[in-house]
Amino acid sequence: MRELRTHFAAKLQALGYDVKATHKQDFSLKNSIKSEPDNLRNRYEVVDFGKTNYQFYIKNKEVPFIKYRTLKSQKEVTIWGKELQQEMIRERIMKGSLIKIKKGGVTKVKVPIFSEEGSILGYKEAKKNQWKLENLEITGIDRNVMREKEEILFDTNRQSTQLNKKREFTKNKAVILKNAINQDEEKRRFGLGFSFG
Repeated sequence: MRELRTHFAAKLQALGYDVKATHKQDFSLKNSIKSEPDNLRNRYEVVDFGKTNYQFYIKNKEVPFIKYRTLKSQKEVTIWGKELQQEMIRERIMKGSLIKIKKGGVTKVKVPIFSEEGSILGYKEAKKNQWKLENLEITGIDRNVMREKEEILFDTNRQSTQLNKKREFTKNKAVILKNAINQDEEKRRFGLGFSFG
C-alpha cells in the first residue's frame, strides 16, 4: 500500500499537481529498525581508563575516568566519576573490553566558587552522574550490590569517627555487662532465680 501511494503521488506530481504521499505508521518497519542495531546499541569498546585530573586540566583534582568508543559510529567519549573506580575493579575492565554503560542516576553536590586569588566565594549546586558498568565478556559477577549501603573509608575523618564509635560501643558494652553481673549477684544473694527441687 505504501508503494502504491508513493507511486501514485509521483505520477500526479509529474502531471503538475501539488500533492505528496502520506503514510500510516508501519509498525513492522519500526520493530525491524529497533531490533536491527540491537547488537550495537549501548555497547562500547574501552579505549582507555584510569585516574587523572578532571577534564585533563592540571588544576583539577584527580578523578577516575573511562574513555570508550561507540561500536556503531566509532565516536570516542570520556566519562568521569568517583564510583567508576569500584565499577572498573568489580567488572575487571581492561583496554579493549566490550562494556555496557548505564546512567544510574544523578546526585546533587555543592561545588565551591573560587575568586581569582583562590579563596572560596561561595558554593553552587551541581549535578553529578552515577554510572554503572557491565563487562559483556565476563559472567558470574554479582551486580546487585546495594550502593547506598556500600561505604569506603578513604579519609581520616571517617576512620576516626568509626574508631570513636567502636570505643564508645566497647565502653557501653562493659557497663551493661557489669550491671548484668551485679543483678545476677543480687538474685543469688536473695535466692531469686534458683529452683529448689
